[in-house]
Amino acid sequence: DPNRANKVLFTAREYISGAMALGSTVRQNIDPSRTHMLLLLKVGFELAPDDILRLRAVGWTIGTAPDFQLPKKYVPTYERYTTTYTKITAIGLSEYKCALLMDADTLVVGDLRSLMTCNKFN
Repeated sequence: DPNRANKVLFTAREYISGAMALGSTVRQNIDPSRTHMLLLLKVGFELAPDDILRLRAVGWTIGTAPDFQLPKKYVPTYERYTTTYTKITAIGLSEYKCALLMDADTLVVGDLRSLMTCNKFN
């Protein structure tokens, strides 16, 4: 709608830049011997080979998020939010003792080690 005051555009290039920054800040605030940095991409999200190398260089292991089929009546009509439900797939990471979901537009500004013990919510 051209009459809307705000418009959010998030391109693939911005996503990769955000994931790079997030990866760098996560890596500075975790114990890498105990933490697996897994970047799950939606099915069909293609990365250029140089982007894969750059993401791996800051610590990411690249994976594919399971396809989460949502009945059409529940899919948001505003296109920016149509992939929001991909986050639900983090629940399926049962092979991990502890999982922390972060969006690519997030930066870590403090130590995550105590949070990643998963004893916070016991």
